[in-house]
Amino acid sequence: MSEIFDSVAAVREAMSASREGDVVQGVKSAVAAELTMLDPDANIVFTDYFNHSYVPDMVIQWRDSGKKRERRIYLRNSLGSMAMGDQAEALAGLEPVMLGLRTEDEKELIEEVRDQFKEAPRAFVTELSAVADLTRVAVEVPSTSTVRKAPILDLVRGSIVRGGRGVLAEEDSRALVESGNDSTDSAEAMMAFQTQIDQLFLAPAASRLHEAIRLIRLGLETDLGDIEALDEDAGLSDSELRVLLPYLLADERVTKNRSYWAAVGGLMDLGRLESIADDLAGLDLTPLVSANVERWGASRAQLTFAEEIEGVAPSSGWRIKARLLAADVGPWTMFLTADQRRLKGRDARGAARWDNLFPLFDSLIVGAVQLQGLSRSVRVEGEKSANVFEDVLSIRNTIQDDFHVPSATVRREYDEENVAIVVDFGAMTASAPNAPVASFVEATRLLAFQSPLAREDIDLLTGRERS
Repeated sequence: MSEIFDSVAAVREAMSASREGDVVQGVKSAVAAELTMLDPDANIVFTDYFNHSYVPDMVIQWRDSGKKRERRIYLRNSLGSMAMGDQAEALAGLEPVMLGLRTEDEKELIEEVRDQFKEAPRAFVTELSAVADLTRVAVEVPSTSTVRKAPILDLVRGSIVRGGRGVLAEEDSRALVESGNDSTDSAEAMMAFQTQIDQLFLAPAASRLHEAIRLIRLGLETDLGDIEALDEDAGLSDSELRVLLPYLLADERVTKNRSYWAAVGGLMDLGRLESIADDLAGLDLTPLVSANVERWGASRAQLTFAEEIEGVAPSSGWRIKARLLAADVGPWTMFLTADQRRLKGRDARGAARWDNLFPLFDSLIVGAVQLQGLSRSVRVEGEKSANVFEDVLSIRNTIQDDFHVPSATVRREYDEENVAIVVDFGAMTASAPNAPVASFVEATRLLAFQSPLAREDIDLLTGRERS
């Protein structure tokens, strides 16, 4: 097991260097390493200044719902040094992070800092040892257990620098860890921990953490009926989803209630699921995906023979394969993506015999079909919502030829008219600008004409109750 990085010791060593440049570089590098462990999704950018009154030493940057965010970080010798001068007043409007490099032992000075920074309620004042304590928290779980502790402290760690406020000294950090570990023991303990969150975080970050905690509590309810939609305005960041989703999907105590997982899915979409695919590898995503097949949109699906994917054993339900949402269905592997560029399809020409294909159109509106015969070819296309299936049947019964279909345009009977999925039998893909995942599952059935998908497999993927 590799040795855990000790940022406090690294800063102490850097500050003993003889050259000023080595001191600055060593201190900044140690702090940046600690912050990166705390929040792996963030980017730390150094400035050309060190311990300046009004210019930050570094800036932490991240993306929130696609938007670039940042917060300035000012390094100071200790919390005690922040009690001197007018730092609280001067930096109050900047939402600064004030980080003490040495641990402050004098409680009187810590309380003086608390009093001063009451005038700067959007500032976050802490010390490196307090941050390091949060980074190194580990909850021991028996190796034989499949149950994981609620990841509340992981969520707090990932949000503390981005959205923290007030003063967090080393003793405060240890108390926070203890409270977080106890928070799942009772409703009272959870409420006490949530009170700490309100005191320690700016409103947007606190709101997201409360929403995450609500998700955990609802998921562990034993008698859960229909639930209200969650607060999309407090939508969880990617870093929070990276922590929360693996826990909810892996913990056997969490409900399989469809209404619950529909509410979870309402906080994200297929694109965001793909962005955190590495964190979901090996997990059964079926409860989440099947509850959101009508809500989430995709742009392309592809069907391949399962044996073409080496080293991955087939398994029922939705999984992550090759960093894409996938499902093994009979001899096939079905892939879906929100970004067509991620699924190119086969570079081949191909077509399905109409006589083999037409039974699979039973639940689809056929907008267009290209028929290629030995003696002639014809494209049958309808206006808007028209279903040309009967027209194609009439042509087939009238003209004696062996017709093949290189492509067809289809949608489900209850889809919007503008949801048209183009099925390409050469590329083995189904494509549309944006269509529900469930529509792609149904359309992909056409690609499996050589070995049709079982209805029970389709029902598993879409969460449809069988009669």
